Amino acid sequence: MHREHENRVGSDRGARLAGMAVIGSAVILISALEMACGGDSGSTKSGAPASLVEQRQRAMKKLVEEVEQAPCVPADPKKQANEATRESLMTLLAYPRQAGTYIEPQLLGRARLELYQANDKDVYFYLSPSDSDGEKLAQAICRLAVDKSRVEIANEKQGSFVFAKRSFLRTPQKAAFLRVPLDNLRLDSDTPLRFSFEGAVYAPTVEEIHSFMSNERLFDGPLEAIPDSDSYNKPVLYNAGIVVAKAGEPSLQRFINDLTREIAASDPSAREKKIQRLADLISREIAPNPEEGQLNIVKRANESLMTGKADYRNRAVLLGSMLEQIGEDYIFVYSRDFLAVAVKQGRFPARNEHQIKWEDTNWQLIDLTSPGFRIGQDIPKNRPPATKYVQRPRQNSIIVNPASGRSLTFK
Repeated sequence: MHREHENRVGSDRGARLAGMAVIGSAVILISALEMACGGDSGSTKSGAPASLVEQRQRAMKKLVEEVEQAPCVPADPKKQANEATRESLMTLLAYPRQAGTYIEPQLLGRARLELYQANDKDVYFYLSPSDSDGEKLAQAICRLAVDKSRVEIANEKQGSFVFAKRSFLRTPQKAAFLRVPLDNLRLDSDTPLRFSFEGAVYAPTVEEIHSFMSNERLFDGPLEAIPDSDSYNKPVLYNAGIVVAKAGEPSLQRFINDLTREIAASDPSAREKKIQRLADLISREIAPNPEEGQLNIVKRANESLMTGKADYRNRAVLLGSMLEQIGEDYIFVYSRDFLAVAVKQGRFPARNEHQIKWEDTNWQLIDLTSPGFRIGQDIPKNRPPATKYVQRPRQNSIIVNPASGRSLTFK
């Protein structure tokens, strides 16, 4: 487990999890699933243009500043999320590469998560020097807790902040520590989470994030398939389809409806325009993040949108999840060091020879690492190696070798 994750989850729990978090009986796919791919195949050079990425980041920073400066209204006990949702959200925050920079202040105000210790149902937070006393401390406690009398403020002793079970070192950035029992943690069910993009805002509820975290909205399924060709050059093919969101996921549906609102339903090429719009969002506004491949970090679709960055594998999962919401037939195309998405030819042109034939149908491959890549027209900057395996994620237990027509065996 990465050091960043250990510090926020707890070393004893981190060792037990070994890169996977468990909530109840649901296995949370966090950084343990290594897709059958290598590095980011040049996405650093071909990633989203800085202008749109920076535009989104500026909008998010402004939003965070407004949230942090807003006066706190005391919590309404009747509006609090249930325990399972609280566990999910704290687990997500404990993995910053999954949650991103902008969700924490929207949930916690000025406080930041220091340690989530699930086995004793306590959550520890820290405050910066400017927020560690007086009215700002009171505001921070208001934002964190339903009942402020059940919040423990650590006493400082010889440079450490001491609780009954834990102690934390003072640092220039950490000037106060708070302990909040999980059942007293303020997590309003109507918290307005917002993640801005050009033309639309991704706005999941805390319950919808919990549904993602518990895998309720994912296809799920067997994790590892056994390649049937030595040329694949890897002992295991990891099933990317199990991370794709099923059709009917409400937060993605709302987002896509806003994103494609101006595309007329009566337009004969509306299908192609919608698909192109979804691909444009990913290729132009999701920043490249090659380290996700290097660290074996796998994201659900909502996590790529919340963090605003993804490597090519997580981009494929995001596009697949979005295509599910519009009822589009698509496939994942696995190569030795690449994972691509392809859609049926339809009215797309076929000028770039970036197609494959499968099930007697022509499928157009989409280059999600080239900003503004026009499906069927532009030549991809990085062509993937030869196709090895094909999958419809909704058929999560079937990955086919198109050369032989045989399905792979799962472990």
